[in-house]
Amino acid sequence: MKILWVFLLLLAACAQDTPQASERAAEMQVPNAPPAIVQEEPEIPAAMVSEISIVRYTFAPQTIRMSAGGMVRWINSDSTSHSIRFPGSPSSEILAPGEQLEMQMDDPGIYEYSCGIHAKMKGTILVE
Repeated sequence: MKILWVFLLLLAACAQDTPQASERAAEMQVPNAPPAIVQEEPEIPAAMVSEISIVRYTFAPQTIRMSAGGMVRWINSDSTSHSIRFPGSPSSEILAPGEQLEMQMDDPGIYEYSCGIHAKMKGTILVE
């Protein structure tokens, strides 16, 4: 009988709500919030990606034709920095040598652009 009382006293002592026990219990609790929904950009098929190289202060090719929903990828293969600027819009971030910029073209139309740093560099995108 004494052993039972000692066991119950030890059990009661372990069950007391101490600050350390509360902290450990809080660390182990899993919040009831639903998991976050992660939305990923849809992957565009390689056939719908048009690449434009920036080399020797020119866009090559200077004019491209593509389908609406496709992606344009500018790759700076030049030895200096460049940017992409559409009329009425601010320039893209600066593309250092070796960097690239991608832009999805959803709406049909003719889009003329230039380098935001070297205004004589011009190109055209025909989106059908």
